[in-house]
Amino acid sequence: MMQLYVGGLASTVDEPALHQLLERVAGIKSIEVVRDLETGNSAGYGIIQLADDDGQKAIDFLNGKMLQGKIIHARRMPPTLPGEMPVREYLLTHAAAVLSNAGIKRGFVVVDYGCGPGVYSVAAGQIAGESGKVFALDARERPLERVREKAAAAHVTNIETIKLSRDEVKIPAAAAGVDAVIIYDVLHDINDKPALIREVWRILKPHGLLTAFPMHWGNEPFLMLMNKLGMFTFHEAFIPPNSRSPSHILNFVKK
Repeated sequence: MMQLYVGGLASTVDEPALHQLLERVAGIKSIEVVRDLETGNSAGYGIIQLADDDGQKAIDFLNGKMLQGKIIHARRMPPTLPGEMPVREYLLTHAAAVLSNAGIKRGFVVVDYGCGPGVYSVAAGQIAGESGKVFALDARERPLERVREKAAAAHVTNIETIKLSRDEVKIPAAAAGVDAVIIYDVLHDINDKPALIREVWRILKPHGLLTAFPMHWGNEPFLMLMNKLGMFTFHEAFIPPNSRSPSHILNFVKK
């Protein structure tokens, strides 16, 4: 199966409209127009799952196509579980509120593992304030550059970026002894997930916080892993309003 991101959608485009546009070109497995969980309005993009053989043909067909007055574009993206993308959108627009709810506070030292472009790093930095610190960790240089750019634009000065090794799950010693670790939308990229959880346990202070969003994987397998390892106590799940996703924000405390 191949999953496509289709962007540039008019607010009036729905699943039947995308299906009608593409049905003669590719074998469609599912279509979801991503909508704001609070308002129900379109987020301007959709997720289409196709048979692998039809993926590139569909991309070529969709790119530059006019649909309801707007030019759309398409690209391949990693498979997601139904309903995950609206939760991701919610997190991106409510990052500070979600992290505060998870327990991150002023003065905290925080690790954002697999930080990507830094939405959560900057939000954590704003919460922690001048007395706190955020370590933004990623294996790619471009996301770390974007973290620095976002931090500068937001006038957040307490973020340090660290480049991770691609070959091993190891959190640098500089980021040890922290109050909280954020692992949002990154677990699917980690081959040795138990090793990562052990590293998180190692660097956290006693009773430190782990907040995770197991996107692409789901709550159930992640909770099974955490129970098996027995290193953290499950604290609570945060479920955005109207979400039907199998993946939500799961918060844990170090034993």
